[in-house]
Amino acid sequence: MSSVKNALTQQVLEEAFGWHLTLEGGDSTTEQRQAFHAWIERDPSHAAAYAQAAENWEAFSAISRDQLENDVSACVASAPDQHGVEGIPRKKAGWRIALPLATAATLSLAVAIGWSLWAGTETRLGSPQDFLASYETQIADQQLVTLNDGSTVLLSAATKLTAALSADARDVNLVRGAAIFDVASDPGRPFSVTAGRVEATALGTVFEVRNNGGVVRVAVEEGRVEYASALVVGDNQTDIFNRRELNSGEYGATPEGARSDVFGTFENDRFAAWRQARLDYEGATLTELVADANRYSEIPIVIRGRRESISDITVSAYFESTDTESMLAALPQLFPVEVDQSAENMVVIRIH
Repeated sequence: MSSVKNALTQQVLEEAFGWHLTLEGGDSTTEQRQAFHAWIERDPSHAAAYAQAAENWEAFSAISRDQLENDVSACVASAPDQHGVEGIPRKKAGWRIALPLATAATLSLAVAIGWSLWAGTETRLGSPQDFLASYETQIADQQLVTLNDGSTVLLSAATKLTAALSADARDVNLVRGAAIFDVASDPGRPFSVTAGRVEATALGTVFEVRNNGGVVRVAVEEGRVEYASALVVGDNQTDIFNRRELNSGEYGATPEGARSDVFGTFENDRFAAWRQARLDYEGATLTELVADANRYSEIPIVIRGRRESISDITVSAYFESTDTESMLAALPQLFPVEVDQSAENMVVIRIH
């Protein structure tokens, strides 16, 4: 691994830690939140870095003063305000250190925690029950992992998620892709999966979460799941959630930017059909279909044109994940598009 990549990763993680300290108190300004959203949208890695920073910082802040007293320079409370990413002041909560005030050793520890997750390794801090990990699959790949609480997760192709398990909570962030969660029963530790602006919380159940093409979907095969989607006002996501219970055979979906969620039922054989190399859709947009196809195609597929002009067109269909050609051939029959495969290194879908 090159020193250049390490440096870039450290910079992203430092920025993510700075944003977490700025926003965690709940009293950030509108300008700060807008700047944060702009930072998130600037690079696909930023959302994953921020999710990891939030999880890492909780474990990092649990380390005792004694463990860090030789690494922290002076007392944060007596230090002047420092500035984080793009001039946003970093808040100081309790004894938590602002990154610019940390010595090289402390900063290295914080970033090392983040880097270990970034690289797909596991980290345990504080209590033996603290567990932080990151998992990622490649195109057309699947992986079954077991968390330290006994829960199993089957990751679909081109999927990435992070997991943070502590003594009183089990939190997973599905950065992209799809995964099936077979949750070990532990009523004292809710199991929650966050994807986009949706949070699915279960106690002993089997369910699927998909975060793909701007659409988050949750389907329950067994047990119950609380489906919570954040309310959007204007272009801003709020801290107010619409909550609904999903039972076995029910699903919920939240398209990006949508003002309302979609709920329905499904047949048992349609649950997580990608396990049998089948991509099954109910009310899917072109963007979602193409994003899914890209998780199985070695050649990238891109959309050109005004997507909003066909955003209200949805289809219900299924395709074989191993047969991208059939999906591409079917798209002009489903949407007003043209598929151009003349280039060797790209497939272009042009919206009429």
